[in-house]
Amino acid sequence: MSSTYDIVVIGSGVGGSAAALRLAASGLSVLVLERGVSLPREAENWSAEEVFVKRRYIARGETWSFNGGAPELPLAYYNVGGASKLFGGVLIRLRERDFDEIAFPEGVSPAWPITYADLAPYYDIAEGCFGVHGLAGEDPTEPSRESPFPFPPIAHDGRVAGVIDGLRLAGLKPFHLPLSLKQHPGGNCIRCGTCDGYPCRVDAKGDAEVSLLNKALEHPSITLWTQAKVERLRLESGSDRVSHIEGNRGGSPFSVSAKIVILAAGAINSAVLLLRSADGRFNAGLANSSGMVGRNYMTHNSSVLMAFSPRRMDISFQKTFGINDYYFGDAAYPYPMGNAQMIGKLQPAMIAERTPYLPNFLRREAVRHSIDWYLQSEDLPNPASRVAVGTDGRIRIDRRLSNLEPHRQLVARISAQMRRLGFPLIMTETLGAKTTSHQCGTVRMGHDPATAPLDSYCRSHDHANLFVVDASFFPSSAGVNPALTVAAQSMRVVDHILATDFR
Repeated sequence: MSSTYDIVVIGSGVGGSAAALRLAASGLSVLVLERGVSLPREAENWSAEEVFVKRRYIARGETWSFNGGAPELPLAYYNVGGASKLFGGVLIRLRERDFDEIAFPEGVSPAWPITYADLAPYYDIAEGCFGVHGLAGEDPTEPSRESPFPFPPIAHDGRVAGVIDGLRLAGLKPFHLPLSLKQHPGGNCIRCGTCDGYPCRVDAKGDAEVSLLNKALEHPSITLWTQAKVERLRLESGSDRVSHIEGNRGGSPFSVSAKIVILAAGAINSAVLLLRSADGRFNAGLANSSGMVGRNYMTHNSSVLMAFSPRRMDISFQKTFGINDYYFGDAAYPYPMGNAQMIGKLQPAMIAERTPYLPNFLRREAVRHSIDWYLQSEDLPNPASRVAVGTDGRIRIDRRLSNLEPHRQLVARISAQMRRLGFPLIMTETLGAKTTSHQCGTVRMGHDPATAPLDSYCRSHDHANLFVVDASFFPSSAGVNPALTVAAQSMRVVDHILATDFR
């Protein structure tokens, strides 16, 4: 196969799909390349056993090495919509201070080459596309905004509302999580317990496919190829511009060319593709004259916390509120600690691996008595934390855990609050280096080509027609979910491309 397009987008996750939707009205010919297929709508979508134990939807065609260990299946998802097909629907803006330099005990979270004001109008647009439910004015760290949320906040379960009341009495300011779920009039969300980490069988979750790509594909100028794995980017002879995208589609090789290439394969795979595209002039990989491609890999320092009550909670849909009172520190600990939010309701199968000696009927009873949190703190950029390609061609992840003390402080505060509210037993699990959710930072943006592969519009300093719009571009991880920022910056980048490259 050989074709020519105005723009080729590699990857259909949040960044790629947001770019496709923003390009849809331009009339330009756009090809979206996705290595996977659409996830099937099937009964197994809502089975904890299938999703979390049998890992039905993870990628099966490759193994990765983590911190020098034996090769293993990664928690990677290759499908239309990317990892957003399994996200919990939280779409939260970075705080205004997240764009500035912030000091931590172990180092510095660097300033971004853009400000919150640069993204603010695109945050508004992205929230509209995703149909976000929320309520402005509750979150003490909330950034300024011009528009209200598109839909009112999602109501709390009765038991959850009681916990919120208790937190407010302690002086905290719980806020409604901004959620992309179809719980508005005409929506089809049934408030089930299988949202966070599961595909949605009825498409009631506003993932990238549902909220962005499907709308883009309504325009005849947008084309989607599935089962199209990109293997290499080729440069034009005698030029620094990318001329061809080569890969394999359903067993057949393909080569397509484009005036502009938008890479959005995820922070790990975007870096890997650039490294694998090395040629005689760019022998360290494309966009890599700085030597920073693959480096400064971040996720978040994250933990799952289960707080158990003597009385049954019997909560089905609990992911409706968060706490940012500790986001930038408190009087006792002046460093940013991060965000605390409800996680989708844990099920017996999801804790079986951690409780091997517990009979399943006791696991069922335990989750009926628990309320479950997801806690996340900033992971600092470190050049030694990197994504690389081994001599055997296998993806290698080397992550240096850092900035753990602020996260321990956050876990301690939430644990103390829950004990005070009558949850005497607390169990926590800190997610380790193999966790790839919220991956970011491997192809970061910055003003200086010597230290950053991309400029402030995510254009490669080395290749004028190459852009990277997944969370690779993050200079820092901040302390909140990255998806909305990816979508907002992707749309901002597309507007820049249309204004400068297709005048």
